Amino acid sequence: MDLVFESWDAKAVTLRGTSRVVAGDSYELRIVCPEGLEPVASSAFTFVRDGRILRATWNPTRTSDMDWSVAFQQGKAFLSYQ
Repeated sequence: MDLVFESWDAKAVTLRGTSRVVAGDSYELRIVCPEGLEPVASSAFTFVRDGRILRATWNPTRTSDMDWSVAFQQGKAFLSYQ
């Protein structure tokens, strides 16, 4: 499991990346969140917040490079993947 690419889009207030994942192996992103941001509930991901650290965990169903993004809003963060 590797982080292949990561970029911050300040205009869209979104963190994007690509991770190399293995089917059936749990994968976790650790993101330092700006003050005041919280994750939005998701059926695909498990979120754990420890101070400013957001841990987003999921179990990929296929081995591949997976694109993901975390869009931020005041009081919320939304994580998605393809």
